[in-house]
Amino acid sequence: MQYINPLNFLGTAILGAALLWAVKLAYGRRRATSDDLVKRLMLLAGWMLLLTGTVGVVAGLSGPFALVPLLGAVVAAVGYFKYMTAERRALLWALAVAAEKGIPLEQAARAFADERGVQIGVRVSRLAEMLESGVPLPYALDMTRNPLPTDALLAARLGQATGRLGPALRMSIRHSEMFDRTMREAFGQICYLVGVVLAGTIVVNFVMLKIVPVYAKMFSEFGLELPEVTQWLIAIAGQSVYAIPLIYPALLIMLLLVFSYFIRWSRYELPGLNRFWLRSDGALVMQALSFAVQQGRELGPAVRLLAEQYPRPSVARRLERAAAGIDRGTDWCDALQSERLLTATDAALLKAAQRVGNLTWALEEMSEGSLRRWAFRWKILVDIAFPLLILALGLLVMFIVVGLFLPLVSLIQGLS
Repeated sequence: MQYINPLNFLGTAILGAALLWAVKLAYGRRRATSDDLVKRLMLLAGWMLLLTGTVGVVAGLSGPFALVPLLGAVVAAVGYFKYMTAERRALLWALAVAAEKGIPLEQAARAFADERGVQIGVRVSRLAEMLESGVPLPYALDMTRNPLPTDALLAARLGQATGRLGPALRMSIRHSEMFDRTMREAFGQICYLVGVVLAGTIVVNFVMLKIVPVYAKMFSEFGLELPEVTQWLIAIAGQSVYAIPLIYPALLIMLLLVFSYFIRWSRYELPGLNRFWLRSDGALVMQALSFAVQQGRELGPAVRLLAEQYPRPSVARRLERAAAGIDRGTDWCDALQSERLLTATDAALLKAAQRVGNLTWALEEMSEGSLRRWAFRWKILVDIAFPLLILALGLLVMFIVVGLFLPLVSLIQGLS
């Protein structure tokens, strides 16, 4: 049996490291968030090549136990990202409390850093140093490589622009808790579905490419006529070399969606995945507009402020176009609906709430309801796809088992 050759992946890891080094030489040591799409794509490609090569080398050196380090790497990556998310949320809580109580932010950051480990502690220490030197919080977070999810970055920027940092950060925390609560179950099922598809693909691929050809050769040497089901299985196995790799792009897309759920940092925004999170961005826009209305701001300037401060470039462009439409006299609900940040139902309900003077409450409720509906639709889709997928895999396994078992019966009868 042949295993993964680690030398085949060593070049991939070296290429990824070389690409990251080239980006560092070309763009310098700037730590601030960059809007250069080429730089972000090069960084993404470099890290993917480096991680793929490293995992391939480790799996190759593990021989028959190659699956163990692969699973361990996945579990470790998920655990690391969840840990970092919790740490940054704790930092956000500390800054929110400090802003509300009038405590200097640099003192709160310094106290937080003293209680944390090396990596997060060093970054928060740099954050405290920059805050002490007068750097605004949003820029200090970017420059010290303390990336936060979109809602937290938007809250920091809105709080800095409006002078209400404490309430803005608390708005972010409420939105994050609501988002995680509504999406956790749906994405848990998606993760399980991806795992089942991936495991089934690996098993079927191995059986079709390794076992079935040897099986057919063995029976041809005995001169026995194979059952019709087994002949079909052999014919399919001969074409699986070309058909099975077509599954991998779909698996890659599903894995990227799951991956994007765990690291929703705005500076890692990937082209193509923006539309998938557009409904959650629309909910965040409604939450931010509720905060702006509470501060007594008009909706037109509030949308313009969101366009200037929104961390995701793709959503910021939509808000910019909506703000331009509002300046031309378009109703703010219609302008946001035209950019797909509001649904028709959301726009109608918000217009009615504005007429009766209950817009703040309606924006908060519609934000939460929008996320619930989005998560519910994905849950329904997964609930429908899951039994169908399990049934398809079961039928495929039954076909393989029957195709491999019937020749054994014929072989036993022929030898006897």
